[in-house]
Amino acid sequence: MEKEQERQEYAMNKLKQEEYKRSLQSQIMNHQAQYVGMVGSHKNQDQEFVQNQWRAEQERVKREHAEDINKKNQAIELAKESLQKAQILKRKDQAVKFAEDQAIRDQLRRQEEEELQRVQTKRATKLMDQEKMKQFLNVQKSMRTQKENSLREDDKM
Repeated sequence: MEKEQERQEYAMNKLKQEEYKRSLQSQIMNHQAQYVGMVGSHKNQDQEFVQNQWRAEQERVKREHAEDINKKNQAIELAKESLQKAQILKRKDQAVKFAEDQAIRDQLRRQEEEELQRVQTKRATKLMDQEKMKQFLNVQKSMRTQKENSLREDDKM
């Protein structure tokens, strides 16, 4: 979008320069015609003088045009450098955002793993508690059975 705008500005400036150049040439030709018309008898001398002035003016216009082009080229180079810097900054911003997103994803993954570990630990503890309870109940049952057996034996005697 900026390049398009720069191209449009460049084209407009080029058109303005061409119009200015044509205007100057027209003015020079008008002055030349007026000057030649006024002098009359010294036509050859005056014509040579006017042509020299016209050439000098043409050289000045060319020089100014070249300077304008150089300035525009410098401005374009500066704009390109600015665009490159902006692109680098944009890439850096994207890299930072990606790193931040990755850190958030890593943190969420760690939290999920911790939660899973906690749940698994809870389940394992519950299973161990159930196993201990079964063992305890089995021991109690076994003790009761032994006690009952011993009471029966005592009763038999």
